[in-house]
Amino acid sequence: MSRGTCPRLPATLAASRRNGMDASIIAHVDACPECGPAVALDRALGRMAAVEDARPFPSAEAIRLEGLLELERRHRARAAAVRVGIHAAASATCVGLLAAAWLLEIRAGSPSAGVTSAACGAALAAVAMSLWNLARVVDEAAAVS
Repeated sequence: MSRGTCPRLPATLAASRRNGMDASIIAHVDACPECGPAVALDRALGRMAAVEDARPFPSAEAIRLEGLLELERRHRARAAAVRVGIHAAASATCVGLLAAAWLLEIRAGSPSAGVTSAACGAALAAVAMSLWNLARVVDEAAAVS
């Protein structure tokens, strides 16, 4: 056996919330087994909210949007962390290439063995570019967080 709700319940609650209850609505609330407890409960909750200085609950749409924004923040933070890791690995690889080029030139006994040689110069340029990119990506990742 299902019990239907009173068709006047939304209008009764609206009138109660705006303090616009006339004699016919008051008589209906006193006689209706659904509207009476609903209005009493609504008034009790309103008094409790006023005492606690509570703000109204946000709408379901606002809660959903906040959830989507939080998911987007997490996604961006994760992507930024991956980019920082990739650039850190690239920088370490470039430093390794510089060291390898320098050591190979020293072992080969090249007269211009040192950081000024062509291979070492190119590796040094790669290190500088990779460190600049790493600094840029770390700065962008800090802005995301």
